[in-house]
Amino acid sequence: MYRAELARAVGGYPLEHPYAQDSGLWLRLASRGRVGMIGEYLSYHRTLQNGLTRSKESQVIVSRDSLSLLEYAGLHLPLSRRAQRRNREERTIAACRYAIALMRTGQLRAGLMVLTRTVAANPAGMVWNRVYRTAVFG
Repeated sequence: MYRAELARAVGGYPLEHPYAQDSGLWLRLASRGRVGMIGEYLSYHRTLQNGLTRSKESQVIVSRDSLSLLEYAGLHLPLSRRAQRRNREERTIAACRYAIALMRTGQLRAGLMVLTRTVAANPAGMVWNRVYRTAVFG
């Protein structure tokens, strides 16, 4: 739960993240104050095998949104050293997913550019990146 006036003050749901508006709002709220967690799940998310978000085109948008939100968190939230390291790891994974999604839709050059930037930015992270290893080496 959050205060409506704070949600309005941070701009509400970010329209630039169509598949991650809830996460985007929570990150904006966290950048303005403290956020707490409770120890139980209150909702369940499922993705159907033939649902709209499983299409190749939607996967590009979903993976781009995930990468963008992780970058936002790394820049705007007061993360501990451990959380900063985890954020870098998750950004590397998200960038690989985005690159793979681009390539699966025929955008080979764009996907290779994202992958190249990711390798250049975090070469050690690529060695341990489970998404990249699975995609490239099967």
